[in-house]
Amino acid sequence: MAEKFILGIDTATKQCSVALSNNEGILASKSGIGRAAHNEKLSGFIDTVMRESEVEYSQLNGIAVNIGPGSFTGLRIGLSTAKGLAFPHDIPILPISAFTILQESAISQESKFLLFIRSHKDNIYYQIHNSKSDPELSPSIDYSTVKEVISTQPEINTFFGNYKFEAFLQKGNTQFLYPHARYACQIGYRFFDELVQKSSSDLEPYYLTSFEAKKWKPGVKSGSN
Repeated sequence: MAEKFILGIDTATKQCSVALSNNEGILASKSGIGRAAHNEKLSGFIDTVMRESEVEYSQLNGIAVNIGPGSFTGLRIGLSTAKGLAFPHDIPILPISAFTILQESAISQESKFLLFIRSHKDNIYYQIHNSKSDPELSPSIDYSTVKEVISTQPEINTFFGNYKFEAFLQKGNTQFLYPHARYACQIGYRFFDELVQKSSSDLEPYYLTSFEAKKWKPGVKSGSN
């Protein structure tokens, strides 16, 4: 099997992460947390992992990027950077949902668990999963308040996400989890053939609001029919 290099970029939350993988696994990764992490660190992280891996941009087979939902500014920076690297070198962009990445990284022994990304205040994007579910490339994502989700899903006791809602999650096990570029790389490699078909210069971040709970469709603008 020919060697395949996948660069991963994740800027959906306040954590900025970059990773590079090949057929054998992760070659290098960098991450940092902060309000300005995406603007200040993303380009440097990319240069670092490429240099540490001794891989040229022309050798990349794909750039796996978290397409959302998540931070409006972060997602735009991540996707714009991916496009700036991809199209001059004719590299396909592999758009991956934030929840596909979270599902790849979450480990739970519970029969059901909840994945979430905080939107603002106590509002979250979320998914409910069976512990044995395989990652979905087109996940269904819902939007609600933490209080409402917990009141309607009393059987769920394990929560994976990027914020501590102590006032509401006291009854369960909350595990702090950011989506990370290393898992974007893994998904990009495993589902390369499916994801490469979604590569397009028209790709935009996926912004989900309280009025939209639907299957993720990469490249479709938020609010489109």
